[in-house]
This record gives sequence, C-alpha cells and structure tokens, in this order.
Amino acid sequence: MICRSLEQLRHDGLAIWQAGVDAVRSDRLMQQAVQVEGGWLRIGPENIPLASIRRIVVVGAGKAGAGMAAALEEILGPPLMEEKELTGWVNVPADCVCQLRRIHLHPARPPGINEPTEEALRGTEEILRLVGSLGPEDLCLCLISGGGSALLPAPIEGISLADKLAVTRFLSAAGANIEQLNTVRKQLSRVKGGRLAHACRAGRLVSLIISDVLGDPLDVIASGPTVPDSSTPEAALEVLRQFHPRSDQVPERIWHVLQALAEERKQKAEAKKQKAGGSGQKAEGRREKAESRKQTFERRPLGSGFEGVGSRGWGVESGECGAEDGLVYVTPNGCRVVNLVIGNNATAVRAAAQEARRRGYLVVEESASRSEGLADELGVQFAQRTLQMRLGPGPDCLISGGEPVVQLVEPARRGRGGRNQQLVLAALNYLLQHDQPLEESAQSESQGRLSGRPSFLSRMSNLSQVQIESMAALGAEGSVVFASNLGPAPTESMEVPSTTWASRPGWGLLILSGGTDGEDGPTDAAGAWVDEEVIQLALRQGLQPADFLARNDAYNFFLQTGSLIRTGPTHTNVCDLRVAVVARKTQTVA
Repeated sequence: MICRSLEQLRHDGLAIWQAGVDAVRSDRLMQQAVQVEGGWLRIGPENIPLASIRRIVVVGAGKAGAGMAAALEEILGPPLMEEKELTGWVNVPADCVCQLRRIHLHPARPPGINEPTEEALRGTEEILRLVGSLGPEDLCLCLISGGGSALLPAPIEGISLADKLAVTRFLSAAGANIEQLNTVRKQLSRVKGGRLAHACRAGRLVSLIISDVLGDPLDVIASGPTVPDSSTPEAALEVLRQFHPRSDQVPERIWHVLQALAEERKQKAEAKKQKAGGSGQKAEGRREKAESRKQTFERRPLGSGFEGVGSRGWGVESGECGAEDGLVYVTPNGCRVVNLVIGNNATAVRAAAQEARRRGYLVVEESASRSEGLADELGVQFAQRTLQMRLGPGPDCLISGGEPVVQLVEPARRGRGGRNQQLVLAALNYLLQHDQPLEESAQSESQGRLSGRPSFLSRMSNLSQVQIESMAALGAEGSVVFASNLGPAPTESMEVPSTTWASRPGWGLLILSGGTDGEDGPTDAAGAWVDEEVIQLALRQGLQPADFLARNDAYNFFLQTGSLIRTGPTHTNVCDLRVAVVARKTQTVA
C-alpha cells in the first residue's frame, strides 16, 4: 500500500492553485472576450462595425488593469489603434505599471496598500476628463477589476478624500463585507454607482469586468462605475449605524452629507407623488409600470450567446433583453452601456479542479456566491473537512473559492497579515489541537522513516537554476515562489502501515489559501500553506498560533515557518482560491 508523499502533496497543492490563477489571467480573459475579425470588432456578444467607430478611448481601474490594457493593445494591433486614434488612462497599483504603446498606466497607489490616494484621485479626474471629451461616434472601453474602488476615488462635494478614507478604514476594521463597504462608498462618489457612465459622452461604452465579488453583482464590483446604483443614502446610513462608530471614527461631515442626500431623495419622491396626484388610479398605474420595469431589470435573464463566461447577468434596453452576461442600458446622455463579466471566481475554481483531476485526485469544488463570514471560522471548517477527507474513502481534494473577512484588533496590538494567512493559521491551530497521533508505535515508525530524508525546502535549495526557473524555487526567506508551469509531480512515495492515518499533526495533508491577485492584506504575500513539516517547524520554534491569530499577525508566523506564498502581481483578481489535498491509500499495481 502506498500514499502520496509530503513533497507530492505540496507540489500538487501549489500546482492546482496556480492552475486556477492562470485560468483567470487578464490577458487570457481579454483574448477570449475581444477579437478583430474583418471589418468587425467583436466584444463578447457585441458586434461593432469598425467603420462606425471614429475614435476609441480606454479607461479603467483595478489590479488587473495593466494586463487587460496590454492584451487589448495586442488584440487591436498598431494599425487599428492608429486609425482609431486610440488613447487611454487606467489607474493601477504602482507595481503593475509598465510602458504600453498608447494606453497610460497610472500608478494610483503603493503596492500592498489597498486604499485611495491623492494620486488615484488625480488619475480619476483625468479619466472623467477623457470620457467627457468623447462624441456620439466614439467608443469607450472601460476595464474594471478588483481593487477598482480604491483606485477610482472621486469624492462628492462636501467630502474630502481623507473623510472617505476614514470611513473606509473604520468599516474594514469593523468586519464589514464588500457589499456593505460599497453601499457607503457609492453614495459618497462622483464615479461609483454608474456615475462614470453618466459622465461619458461616447455613443457606446463597453465595460469588460473581471469580478472580485462573489455572485458577480455588477453594481458591487469596483462599486459599479458603469452600472446603475441600486443602493440608497438610507442604506448607507443603516450600514454605518450597524457598526456603532464612535464620533472620532466617522467624520461628522459623512453623516451630514448622507442625511442631506436622504432628505433630498425623500423630497423628490414626494414631489413626484404630488405631481402625479389628482388621479390615484393613474398614479397607481405608473407605480405598477415602474415596478414592472424594475422586476425586468433585476430578474430577467438574458439569452445565451457568449460562451466562456460562467457568470450570469441581467439587462434591459427600452424593455428588451440585451447582451449576455451583462447589463445594457442607455444613459440620459444617449450613451449605450454594456457590462460584460469576462472572468470570476468560479472560472478559477473550475480550472483548479480540472488540474487536480488531471493529477489523479477525486475533487469537491465550491465557489461561494455570497460573503463567507470570518476567516478564523472558515479556517477551522476547512481543517475539519480536510481531516474528514483523510479518514475515509471518497474525495481527496477540496477546492473552494470565496472571500472571508477578518475582525481586526486595535492598531496598537495589530500585526501583519491578510484574510488568507489568517484562515490558514486558524486551520493550523485547529490541527494542533485536534489532529493527534492515533498510536505511539505508529508515530515512532513514521517519524523514523521521515527523519532520514531531507525536507522539501532543503531539496528545493539543491535544484539547478534551470530547474528553479522551470518548476519551483526558493524565493526570499520565508516564502516559496513558483512559476506557472510546475511540471510533473514528484513520484517518490513513502510506505505507511495500513492501520495508521495520523502520526503527527498535519500528517498526510496540505491546506493552502491565496489571493488570486497576489496580495493578501498589507503584505507582500498572496497567502500561506500548512502541512506536517510547517507544524513541526512551528513547534520546534515555540510559536503559539493562537497568540498570532489574536493579534492578526499571521504573516510573521508563516515568515518563520517558510510557508508564505509570494507571487508578485498576477494582473488578475477574482477573490481567493483555497486547496486541500490529502494522502490517499491506493492499491499497488504490479
């Protein structure tokens, strides 16, 4: 009887995770969504005659913006870009900036700091200027991806950037999810909640969206700059009240502005009601008609026609269905707006599952469609399910996607980390407490076999430079950096007694969680992993995972165990991807 070795589990887990990230690379998604064929520009289900386009302007914001913009230039090619006078401006993190032919990539924030900055505000003003300069024969392409909310700030009158930053920090620290954050941010912005689309004077605006929000709600992704706002000032006020801020945590100006907007909205509704007055039946008929339109807008599915995108969308244009996987509408300025989701978390989960099956695993795959709760709780649940997989027959690989939240402690106690690192540390802590040896003799036997073999990290350090570049390599201290193609998995296996499953905590399993964007909180890591060797390193160093969890300091824990994932910018962002693999006993084939 044989089982997968520690090295193979680690190699497989990293390769499966990487396959998921590769599937949502921004250049790959753009090439699938945009083509130039003859005299046509095809964008998803949209077919636009090139002869009808006078000028093309590209704008956008997000962590995938650089890769999307570079791919778009390659797809269109220099002659077409010259003919259509293509120009553009996309706000991206500073470590994503590169020189493109015609689209300017603006460094809107420092790496690892997912907050609005003055540079981002300056870039947003330029984007507003560009879209306002277009005419009815022009095409505007908007590139939207995760992180776009922070990269595309434009506070409304009466609110400063510092005010918006204060309320965002408060809500994030209080554990608000992305929907709650964006409900507030949209009400305080000149671009979010469809306001960028309303500022656009082009005849057509097509938004290409890589979704970092579970369930792909178009009005939530990057706070929906090209999608009609479904939130209200009243809803934003309710979100703030829910978290009971002190007077020094949310500026008074925020409350005053939201209350004024709510009152203005109420007065407009009353004025419409009075104007409709006279005939109650007529007013009721109008309300029914409006509600009918709302139902169509929110619930009516679009026809099929755009293959390759796993999301769903709704649309309405003059009462008719519009583009597949998107929302179609016309702004008061006459701009026809189409929103297309070209990649999402489900895309990454499916690709990771395919890679796991290719490597011989029986897979359970899950992509969350709504907020998942606290990372600490999710980490415990993930560890429990992994232990269950290791014990019995059935699946030996669990792949899930989602985005939990972290309840942050006060800044004076707070360490470094992110939701993926917090989740894995919570899993490790659970394994230490609950994954105990079944019998002392089995433990001695297993440890004896392991003691004579070099660890995975030490074996990796002996690889040649060619091997390092082609499959996996040690990076900076405390991390493993791995390339897109990890090559075949190690084949070495270790024999174990058929009655033994756990000899030491974490035996025969690997749990990994990483952000598909290569960022996890304000750190240089995408996430972390845990297996038996990581736990033993922690024990030998006397590290107390519960203490690190309590102060949100998972980064410094995994820095000492050498199990951080550092990829650098991946130029995509579809939430988080988690992988668990376990040793599975199989009959030896003669």
